[in-house]
Amino acid sequence: MSGLYLLDMPNKLGSLVILIIGGLFSISDSHSSEGKPRVLSTISYLHDLVQIIGGDLVEAESLMGPGVDPHLYKASARDLGRIKNTDLVFALGLQLEGRINDVLLQLKERGHPLVFVGDTLPKEKLFDADPHVWFDPELWILASRTVRDTLVERLPLKKETLFSRQLRWETDLGKIKIELQKGLNQIPKEKRILVTSHDAFRYWGRAFDVTVKAIQGISTDSEASLKHIQELADELKQKNVPAIFVETSVSPASIERLQSLTGIKIGGELYGDALGSPGSSGDTYIKALQYNTSIFLKAFQ
Repeated sequence: MSGLYLLDMPNKLGSLVILIIGGLFSISDSHSSEGKPRVLSTISYLHDLVQIIGGDLVEAESLMGPGVDPHLYKASARDLGRIKNTDLVFALGLQLEGRINDVLLQLKERGHPLVFVGDTLPKEKLFDADPHVWFDPELWILASRTVRDTLVERLPLKKETLFSRQLRWETDLGKIKIELQKGLNQIPKEKRILVTSHDAFRYWGRAFDVTVKAIQGISTDSEASLKHIQELADELKQKNVPAIFVETSVSPASIERLQSLTGIKIGGELYGDALGSPGSSGDTYIKALQYNTSIFLKAFQ
């Protein structure tokens, strides 16, 4: 079966993996003991939406925990077993879950209920080959509607509740985006430059009118050349950029290298490809958005 090599498992486990995947195609009622549908999300940002909209009506779980880099995540036989025991899977798609994308596609093709949320977004609003759509609040609102509508299909009698929860969240996010933009507008546009480890913040830059620079490419699988790092260092010194930033789910090595070349301070740690642990400053999408923006603003004080 094509794509199974992405599991990076020894050949001895090949037959086991095939058996587990095969079991997924005999889909049975996998509701929890309380009768709630089990909903698995690949990444923490989607899990956040499911928790907000589905709440106590679903049993929600995230495949990748806090701080896990989805670009490098490797599926295991246990992961496939977890998927088997769900009623519904939400994945982002757009090649974010790069190392398990083929497996997810196979599951969907074989009939397992799986929604690639990124595929429901307007293509004209997407950057080519960039899956980090949650950093644009307007796109993430559209994603939340997809989650809502999919949950309504599973829980039609709870439609009013699901719509109400999503609308309340969407309204709150709209107000917060306006407040964040007011704060950012206090910085002259030519000085609004965000520098991070990998190119995950272009959507945030577009949404809030901030120039974004990165050491690595869109995926953390890529590596920056020494030439690129030196050129970026020269540019940042010329523009007198006050701070550069590390990410919670990415090694700080490249940013530390850039700091050694420029002397520019590290302004803090941003939530990039994953949310934070429960109780942290970035354990929900809205909190992470507010926190990232506040850390960026502090660099200019």
